Amino acid sequence: MSPDYAKYSAWYDMGLWDEVRLSYAVLHGKLTEEEYTNICGGEYIPPEE
Repeated sequence: MSPDYAKYSAWYDMGLWDEVRLSYAVLHGKLTEEEYTNICGGEYIPPEE
């Protein structure tokens, strides 16, 4: 599990972060695609750049 997984998960649960922000965390290597799916409950979709 990524070191900051709990932090990102909490931010998502509090409504501070959405799926797009989490997808950027995956893009920058802060979360894995599997962790994204665990947090959001949906398939990882890469952000549009």
